[in-house]
Amino acid sequence: MKNKQYHITISNSAKLKMADVSTMIPVLPSSFLPDNANAIDWGACGIACFATGSTINFFDIVDGQIHRLYSRNFGVRMITALKFHGINRIMAFGDADGNLLFWDVEKRGILASVLPYAHNTSCLDICWDGSSVIALFSNNHMVKMCCNPNVNTENLRRMEIQWDVQLKAKYSRISFDPHLT
Repeated sequence: MKNKQYHITISNSAKLKMADVSTMIPVLPSSFLPDNANAIDWGACGIACFATGSTINFFDIVDGQIHRLYSRNFGVRMITALKFHGINRIMAFGDADGNLLFWDVEKRGILASVLPYAHNTSCLDICWDGSSVIALFSNNHMVKMCCNPNVNTENLRRMEIQWDVQLKAKYSRISFDPHLT
């Protein structure tokens, strides 16, 4: 028998209510979690997701209806940014410690993890550029990571830093025009 997690609430009338966590639809990021503000995206694959604290919630949108797929807790680190790949069912996300993780939405597994800085900076935003990822960090660095074809492992496990730029001003979001080459 599979173990279930339950959420228990107590109403003003002191009545106890239990709900199966696996069937609950989480609340979108609220004002008490401002670090999750950039941690929401809707992928071309038809899947939407958002982070609540250190948990990412995945939903399928079919005929205008939201269907919960699953939620995954990634530990104690606050998820601060996430972005789906434009074509593949892959998502990159960053946390408050500066980690970047690459998630396979279908297999529900981590493909790769990169820590460009030593836990002293937060990932603010992420953009995909083909198979490369560009990430903006709170220490005013913007980093582009790409696949190294000379490493004999799976595609995203070969991620390495292609360039690292120190910005002269503070930015909180990045975006690129996909039509410019």
